[in-house]
Amino acid sequence: MARRFTLTNLAGVAVFAGVVAWPVVPAAGQCEPEVVQGEVISGFVGPVSAVVEWDPDGDGPGASVTVVSGGFRFAGNERIQSIAVWDGMNWRTLGAENSSVELSPGANALVVYRGELIAGGWFSREGGAPANRIARWVGDLESGVWQPFGDDVPEFTRYGEVRAMTVYDDQLVIAGAFVPRVNAENQEFKRIASWDGMTWRGLDGGMNRIVNSLAVYQGELIAGGRFSTAGGTNASGVAAWNGTEWRALQGGMGGPAIPNVRALAVYRGRLIAGGGFERAGGVLAPGIASWNGQSWSGLSTGLANGEVWALAVRSGRLFVGGTFTRVGGIDANRIAVWSVAGANANRWVALGDGVDRLSNRVDMSSSVRALFNTGNGMLVSGRFVTLHDGGAKGIGLWTESGWQALGSGFNSAPHRFETYGGELVAAGAFTIPVEGGNTTGIARWNGQVWRALGGGLSREPGESPALTIAAMSKYRGELVVAGDFTRAGSRAVGGIARWNGSRWAPLGSGVPMTGEGTKIGALATFRGELFATGTFAEIGGVTARGIAAWDGSRWRAIEGARCVYPGDMCVYQGELYINGILQIDGREQRSRLVSWNGERWRELAGRNNQRGGSLLASHQGELYTAQVGGSVVWAWNGAAWRFLPGVDRNILSLEAVAGQVMAGGFDGIAAWDGAAWQRISESSVVTAIGSYRGEVVGATSYPSNDGDHFFRLRLARPWLTRQPQGSAHVCVGETHDLVVTVAPGYDGVTYQWRHNGEPIDAPIGTHRVLVLSPLRPTDAGVYDCVVSNPCGSVTSAAAELRLCAPDYNCDGATTGADVTVFYDLWFAGNAAADFNGDGLVDNQDVVDFIAAWQGGCP
Repeated sequence: MARRFTLTNLAGVAVFAGVVAWPVVPAAGQCEPEVVQGEVISGFVGPVSAVVEWDPDGDGPGASVTVVSGGFRFAGNERIQSIAVWDGMNWRTLGAENSSVELSPGANALVVYRGELIAGGWFSREGGAPANRIARWVGDLESGVWQPFGDDVPEFTRYGEVRAMTVYDDQLVIAGAFVPRVNAENQEFKRIASWDGMTWRGLDGGMNRIVNSLAVYQGELIAGGRFSTAGGTNASGVAAWNGTEWRALQGGMGGPAIPNVRALAVYRGRLIAGGGFERAGGVLAPGIASWNGQSWSGLSTGLANGEVWALAVRSGRLFVGGTFTRVGGIDANRIAVWSVAGANANRWVALGDGVDRLSNRVDMSSSVRALFNTGNGMLVSGRFVTLHDGGAKGIGLWTESGWQALGSGFNSAPHRFETYGGELVAAGAFTIPVEGGNTTGIARWNGQVWRALGGGLSREPGESPALTIAAMSKYRGELVVAGDFTRAGSRAVGGIARWNGSRWAPLGSGVPMTGEGTKIGALATFRGELFATGTFAEIGGVTARGIAAWDGSRWRAIEGARCVYPGDMCVYQGELYINGILQIDGREQRSRLVSWNGERWRELAGRNNQRGGSLLASHQGELYTAQVGGSVVWAWNGAAWRFLPGVDRNILSLEAVAGQVMAGGFDGIAAWDGAAWQRISESSVVTAIGSYRGEVVGATSYPSNDGDHFFRLRLARPWLTRQPQGSAHVCVGETHDLVVTVAPGYDGVTYQWRHNGEPIDAPIGTHRVLVLSPLRPTDAGVYDCVVSNPCGSVTSAAAELRLCAPDYNCDGATTGADVTVFYDLWFAGNAAADFNGDGLVDNQDVVDFIAAWQGGCP
């Protein structure tokens, strides 16, 4: 029987313009790209506000953990919202894996009360249940849940937020910005309340404005904030509660217009207050002041700018964090230390270079918001991008030897991605902590952790440590990396090295690394050789003009052109295309895109500098090009150019990944769907794009506090990791399989194969593998597959099958042997003898076969 192509297997599906459109309408949000992983730089996406140490099993055998809270969405390598646990090695959620235990949208404060972990903030839900800004964790670390306080959910916190918590006189005290309420017992709750395990109580009417911080000093509860009265008593920014009534502390704070105490701590018998104020008790004390129980004093000259947000004590020293950049006459980037003893007595000392220093860029919106003394050092968290030499975002650990990151992560965005040996390889100007120390320049990801790659890439001692990785490519089973490094592991290399899975090796002597800048700009494999372009005049001891090829043992110069400025390289339609600025011999003009067929150079017709670019990608029969920093993408089909508008601005990367062409830049990632650019990621300043195990991976540079250095996306619409392969010579009666493979992790996928644009009936045409057996003369032609899920469809690349219809013995010619084979099949009624494909084996097949046989093979 001949295969019949009908629409009966596409019931309920509209087919138009060669596209299968599924009428299924998924729920809102289901078809958005899913961020599988955001922060692989150690730390957080979003601000961190509070830190506390908690022993979940009390006196049991389990170790204590560090818990942090804030408005973040990711912690370390995990998708964790608002509250996360550090177990000494990794960040994790509270409760069972993938359980819904977050406090949405965020938590400001943490405290341990009677062995239970208490969280307060502006959240309205605890896991999946309603909550009024405060909740407690009931149960162990793995199986516990967030719960309200018995049946007494505090209505007074329903509108507003909890900003601070502490334990005073065996009572839990909460404070913040919640709206005043009066309960049935005529208790007034204004910005502060206490809980004795059974009942909530107000504290003598509370405050007239926000309370930010709480502490216990000399038997009294101290509150700090932006208030001017406490219990009806005038108290500017700070007040003391003795269990019965409020009192002011020598008039409190003065200036600016509304003084604000954000942090309180007890240090060497004194109460320390930090925030945004100019005076304390009439004494000049910009941003930070000390109270000895009777009077206020300043700490040296205090802050020159900004405010104090966090205070903590460790090893006899006071750690101070906030938004300031100068304190006591010294530069101190958001964090500093004050000591009253030792070599640095009564003076300020900066902690290294502090936080948020990206070369010469300082983000004035960043801050240190929480400090916590651990057994290993001072845990520093807040809203910042990096620690200068610790590689962290939002969190880091200060020890006597300097900053340390928690977890593994990049301190700078990767430049390039490649897959090798089943792992994702990232290369760039980063240092990343791995097991046993740090690695620089290059690292590999196995889907769970980052690891070193043979000692990493580096420069010679005394040279600038900053690295630029210009290119990565696979060649003869090895990974080749090019950049401005001079060492790969322990091997001396000249800007280019190869990794065979166990060790690094040079490619000859590479290029002389004299002067500044990267000497090799691009790599590509063409006709069995590895091509390199760049600004080098010599490579492997061979004189060259920026274009050379490596055959596995030696370099040779490619004559006829000179590379002035290297861009990408790409193999397209059997030729090597080189983008950038090249000068063809005998011509004065410079071309931005040329091709090399192994013998001659040519400039593309219609090409000019305004269309020029240094990015290239090849996808489904077209070559795409764009200029770094530009907003224009052009496509070349081998004969003509077409313009692809609407990609937004400042393109930095252009790749064919996830079954489509993607452009990354200042506006995130956009994908070309054949008609328009579709935004799939809003991450800022995307510098590199790749794919790994069914996910799109990306890197960002100069991230905001809501950006990432490395992220993973799972697209809503399926994409193909394997395309069907055609053949220039198949034979009648044989079997030929056409196969597509969808990236892992997609559910509800359907397949519809097409032959010359016509759908093939089920069941043959609706599986991942199309089995054509036995092949018939009418099976020649072009095949593709429309792969769909409820979020959309993608069409595979076209695969063409060519066959000589009357060549029944498959020897490449029409001879008498073909007649013999045909008649044997015809007399047996075999379907392979249905020469005209009408579903019948009859006399007409004989007539049509003889006519074709006499015409011979093309």
